[in-house]
Amino acid sequence: MQKLVGIVVAILMAGPASTKAVERQDFEAAKQQYERSTHDEAARLAYVTRLAQIADTLVTAYRASGERNDELMGVINSELQKHPVPKDVDSKKLKQLLVGKWDSPRHTYVFRADGKCGNEEGAVDGKWRIKGNQLIEGDSSGTIILLNHDYFIYSGGHDAVFFHSRVKDSGAEARTGTKNVATPPNIQAAQSESSFNNSEVTPESIAQAFVQAYSETDVAAVAVLYADRVDHTNSGVISNAAVRAQAEKYFARWPVRQWSLVGPVKTISLGGTKQKVIFSVSYDASDPRTNKHASGIAKETLVVDSDASGAMKIVSQKEQTSKRGSSQPSEETAISGPGKIWSEVSPDKKLLATIRFVPDPDQNCRACDDLKITVFRGGGDGKPEQMLASTAIDGRFLQRAHWSPDSQFLLFTTSLSRGAHGGWHYATFVYCAGDHSFRGDLEDVFGNVLAPDFGFESPDIAVLTVADDQAPSTPGEDWPSKQVKVSLGKVVDKLDRLP
Repeated sequence: MQKLVGIVVAILMAGPASTKAVERQDFEAAKQQYERSTHDEAARLAYVTRLAQIADTLVTAYRASGERNDELMGVINSELQKHPVPKDVDSKKLKQLLVGKWDSPRHTYVFRADGKCGNEEGAVDGKWRIKGNQLIEGDSSGTIILLNHDYFIYSGGHDAVFFHSRVKDSGAEARTGTKNVATPPNIQAAQSESSFNNSEVTPESIAQAFVQAYSETDVAAVAVLYADRVDHTNSGVISNAAVRAQAEKYFARWPVRQWSLVGPVKTISLGGTKQKVIFSVSYDASDPRTNKHASGIAKETLVVDSDASGAMKIVSQKEQTSKRGSSQPSEETAISGPGKIWSEVSPDKKLLATIRFVPDPDQNCRACDDLKITVFRGGGDGKPEQMLASTAIDGRFLQRAHWSPDSQFLLFTTSLSRGAHGGWHYATFVYCAGDHSFRGDLEDVFGNVLAPDFGFESPDIAVLTVADDQAPSTPGEDWPSKQVKVSLGKVVDKLDRLP
């Protein structure tokens, strides 16, 4: 099997003295900003992305001059290892992001949607998958630190950190024989004028630059794509400054964003240098502070034309969006806030389960709150008599809960946010009446649970919708699924006990 072997960035870094000084200052500033933050996922993501951009600058300097900057890269590597992607991350989203080509300092690696991977210069016959925050290739695994439209960074054994940049614009690559590697947004903004003035600009590169700009947080990278006056979505003809202001509002509303191209890019010549560029993007935006989430497909229709300097600019943008549907839990089950309590008596009337949302008084963050599950010995009137077991799961919201027909198990699905927008999978847990234990997560046994609703068949068989990892998938589309029937009595011993 062709294993992914990146090069440890700590031994490759370089740059002239001025680059070292600037990047050291940038690193210290980024670290201080993170230390003053709330340390939530949005802050972690912003921090490791900034570290990746600094590392990318150092790698570029190394390639240009051959000089090294091992000391700073060692510090950056150490910081990166402290802040991996959370274990309960949406694995499906990571799988979609990893599909493509990635440059390490020495090789280009390919990850295909069919689960195959390898070195582009050799056979692409290895197998890969992602579980939680782990990239698994055969018997080896690594912890993912950052995976977005630009960078793929993960840590392996012996404190190794592997750095990769996404290879973009495959059409230009085929024509020129060179790799077009992702550029940090601050550098991208400075280079966009010259790159869009290049005769080699393609519809694909225009679409990719658009997607990258809206995935990052640099409004300058967005504004530089547009002409001085733009027929912009539903706003009519507005100034470039107004486009920039709208981008700022969008970034503030959705601090965590991931955009990716879906399908081909279509071009229609409108005469002269003017072209219409049509493409679709899959978008996923969220705000961890409020647990708001939006995702779907957007069809973008851009009209681009050269300005007085010859640079290609967007003179018109029209957009049609369709939100991706998701299963909705029953209103009487879902618990999304303090004061709401779910309860259900077991079919044999002997047990009573309650689930309630408990705010953390020390945190102003809903994702820091607890979901408390308690099981009582029930009286004949359905009221609790004696508490038998209790546990708390932090940072999750109840989606659905139900007793098995034989009263031996309580099954409940959870998400990371309110409603059905908990990413694309639902961590699923079990209470076992036989030993009064709580067990989880069923996803460790059967893969990602893709729907919050489930059914039961006698005596203890749960019917769940899970990811079908063997079926072909397309990035941006819903993950292939299948139904499985699980006898809880047969799998409960395979699940870890919750505290």
